[in-house]
Amino acid sequence: MPDVVVLPTTAEQVSQTLKLADENKVPVTLRSAGTNVSGGSIPMTGVIVLCITKMYKTLDINKTNLTATVEPGVVLQDFNLALAKEGLRTADWQASFWRVTSTSLSLPRLLRGPTSIKEKCLGLEKRV
Repeated sequence: MPDVVVLPTTAEQVSQTLKLADENKVPVTLRSAGTNVSGGSIPMTGVIVLCITKMYKTLDINKTNLTATVEPGVVLQDFNLALAKEGLRTADWQASFWRVTSTSLSLPRLLRGPTSIKEKCLGLEKRV
């Protein structure tokens, strides 16, 4: 069982949590939406679980260049609903963007064409 579960709603809260964990040498396990079939987010004892499920907003959809800006906890089904309002769509998977980008999970079926994250992700925000 984890010692602490943090449910941030902003990038600043994520940054503060990671800084505190680093200063105190406490491991962090990231958790987002999904079934955990891959087992990537099973926490050990003595860790902080950073659960980003409250960071679920689609911030922008640009129909002109077919890009979107999303928070890392966006569930793809919800993202598809936002896309549908714009007459767009992607695959219908029960996962979050963080899970897909961090594990390259299902990318061949999720995204058509090139399947590397480098080719599909136009930018990530780095916080120190």
